[in-house]
Amino acid sequence: MSAATTHPPKALMTERSLGATPYEVLGVDAGASTEELRRAYRRRLRESHPDVGGDPDLFHEVQTAWEQIGTPAHRARYDRANPPSGAPARGTGSNGSHPSGPASSRPAGTGPQTGGWSHTGGTPGAGGPPGGVYGGGGPVWTSGSSRGSTNAPSRARTYGHPGGWSRERYLTLLREWVGRGVAIDDPYAADLVARAPREIQHALADALAEERTARTLGDLSSAFTVWNDVATGAGSGGWARDADAPATDPAKIDHVVLGPTGLWAIQSEDWGAPVTVRRGDLVSTGLPAGEHPMASLERRAKVARSWRTRFDALLVVLPDDALADAADWVLVRRRGTPRLAVRARGLARLITGGHPAVPRPSEEAMFALRPQLRSSIRFV
Repeated sequence: MSAATTHPPKALMTERSLGATPYEVLGVDAGASTEELRRAYRRRLRESHPDVGGDPDLFHEVQTAWEQIGTPAHRARYDRANPPSGAPARGTGSNGSHPSGPASSRPAGTGPQTGGWSHTGGTPGAGGPPGGVYGGGGPVWTSGSSRGSTNAPSRARTYGHPGGWSRERYLTLLREWVGRGVAIDDPYAADLVARAPREIQHALADALAEERTARTLGDLSSAFTVWNDVATGAGSGGWARDADAPATDPAKIDHVVLGPTGLWAIQSEDWGAPVTVRRGDLVSTGLPAGEHPMASLERRAKVARSWRTRFDALLVVLPDDALADAADWVLVRRRGTPRLAVRARGLARLITGGHPAVPRPSEEAMFALRPQLRSSIRFV
């Protein structure tokens, strides 16, 4: 039976199918061929995408269905655990069932500042020059429901604890500076931070920058997935608790973003001084002598080899007033993996619109890569 004869009527395709089997979600028979399955998945993806008026919950379910049966191995595993008779699945966690929900980004201004988001930062993605602002030559993947829809705006799936290790780094350095055994009533008191050495101030600025970036990334559409505080090598677990560790270049990537515009390795920085581009890297008087932040990020980004993939772009996010260039973002180096720097206010527009130097993955490649990353990425 061909895929064309097994699809439900068009009117039913826009309704949620929560609780259905992955075959029912995609609208194919359990005996459909691999090509029929692929065509059905792409069609369902287009129909359910929130940016064209689709249902965000159904959009997520279509992606999950593909993760369950999109490859021959996953499909065979699902079929073994879910026989046609409807018998319950054998075992737990091995049949491609829905993954546990991601750690949602905490809204700004809620919870104590020491354990969650900072209370600083503006509205990302506002403004921008008209015409050709995105420059990616493809669709712009924005968050929000379509005109007249009653669905709440869909958001990116986010994992990890953004800024967590940088905050711990700040507290470690602060305790060493104040003196062991000395009580600190409020480690974030303004007068205490103002008196602290530059290295300690930088650690806190890093944490705030990471939290600000994570808020922006969390507000992207459901087409994007974000991992925060991603481990890149040995030593990443103890870096924040070691006062003698180097102040820069920890064994982590602040944010990894996968979406229709590519796979991005993103570092959030605030060096407290203007930043310029020189010889394929970023230069600032706020950086220690001999530091090459883009080259360091590229070295850490090689962790993607262990995930059986590679990054499409390396990106450093800077405070709005830090980038000396007049544009909201600048291409630092095109050769090899593109390196870019962006003001915080331009981050959402750059990620959703893409960049001409950054290749866009196919839909199949993007959605095949998501579960691969989910099972491979580790956190600091």
